Amino acid sequence: MFRKWLLVSIVLLAACSIARFAVLRAAPVQEFAQSSFQFALPGYKFSFPKDHGAHPAYQTEWWYYTGHLTADDGSKFGYELTFFRYALTDKKPLGRSSWAVRDVDFAHFAITDQTHQKYFFCDRMERANMGLAGAQKAKENFLPRIWIDNWQLQFQGKNGNSQHIQARGIAQNSDNQTRMMINLSQRALTPPIINGENGVSRKGPETGQASHYYSMPRLATSGTLKLGNKQYKVTGESWLDREFSSKGLAKNQVGWDWFAI
Repeated sequence: MFRKWLLVSIVLLAACSIARFAVLRAAPVQEFAQSSFQFALPGYKFSFPKDHGAHPAYQTEWWYYTGHLTADDGSKFGYELTFFRYALTDKKPLGRSSWAVRDVDFAHFAITDQTHQKYFFCDRMERANMGLAGAQKAKENFLPRIWIDNWQLQFQGKNGNSQHIQARGIAQNSDNQTRMMINLSQRALTPPIINGENGVSRKGPETGQASHYYSMPRLATSGTLKLGNKQYKVTGESWLDREFSSKGLAKNQVGWDWFAI
């Protein structure tokens, strides 16, 4: 599925785009009439840190990081790390098997080496059970973690205003099997920004064809980045986009394009 992504590098910032993910059309629109998934509707009140965590009442959601980083030696990089949660059903899995699955999680990771004009990416997909992957809900005095194996996002600090992200893998578009890794700490310089019309970002004309959408556009970032055999200490700024929805597209739509500059 990830190979269908349209991958773009704009101003040498690693970012990716595709109709904001094929999973949004995995279930036909008419099925939602019989489901109990919540729709993104006007009147939703955002609350933090609650909305940083998972929203299992909605079918689809994502945590989407992009950023610019500068190394101690002056090397410049862009990066992107995204976690997706997609519910296969609005019901609990049938049976008692530990392998029974309700949610599937996806992640995509990319680095742009601006200095050498090269771009690398890899991705992962896993069922959200058996400890293999998951997305936790935020609760009082509990900040959520989103993960696939050793790729993870951990919210920290007051109201989740700090985060820690990490991912490592082998670039799928590299003939020489380039290893890539980030281990980054984030600190919000501004409060979350509510996007769309009162937090509702419309994708289609019908009721509920929308997402709830907020951003954390200025995250002071520091940590380490590894590309090939070289590891760098890096600093910079990042941007987090968050959306959750259940009914993204009209019957005559197959997706939409999204670009970040």
